[in-house]
Amino acid sequence: MKLGPALRQVVSADWSQLTLREAVRLSPAVVLSLAAMLVIGDPRQSALATSGAFIVGFGAFQQFTRARAAPMVFAAAGVGVSIFVGTLAGESTALTAALAPD
Repeated sequence: MKLGPALRQVVSADWSQLTLREAVRLSPAVVLSLAAMLVIGDPRQSALATSGAFIVGFGAFQQFTRARAAPMVFAAAGVGVSIFVGTLAGESTALTAALAPD
């Protein structure tokens, strides 16, 4: 497979799939998490909280159970576990070595 067509497919957008109503509905979570942490005064925490809200927001576009919130709950739990494990690994050289890819 040639790189050109694959790259065009990756960077192209199907604007017919755009749902502005969903985007507007989910934007306050990202904005509020950014604003709250900036008010606290720690830009690093602001970036982490905002990226978490952004990631979880992608779950709003999925549905694998009757509950619309289920994908967002699973995404939030996954982000939480990842942060927890990453925090522990950052404090231990052995854990960092064990969890780091080769």
